[in-house]
Amino acid sequence: MPYAQRRELLDGLVLAGTQWKTPPWFPGAGDEALRAGQEQGLPGVVAKRLDSVHQPGRRSRHWLSIDAV
Repeated sequence: MPYAQRRELLDGLVLAGTQWKTPPWFPGAGDEALRAGQEQGLPGVVAKRLDSVHQPGRRSRHWLSIDAV
C-alpha cells in the first residue's frame, strides 16, 4: 500500500506510550513543516513520497532528510 494508506491505518491504532508516540505527518505541506521545524530549532525534517511502498529493514530512496539551515 502507498504511504498515505499505511499511515491512515497506523493513525487509527492511536499508538502512544509514556516514552514514545507516533510522530505527526504533514501531507503536502513540506514547506510549512520545514518552517515549523526551523521555528522549533530542529535540525531539519524527514520527507517521504506519498506513493512510495514499504521496504522492510531499510530506508529507501523515497525518504529524504532536509536540513533546516
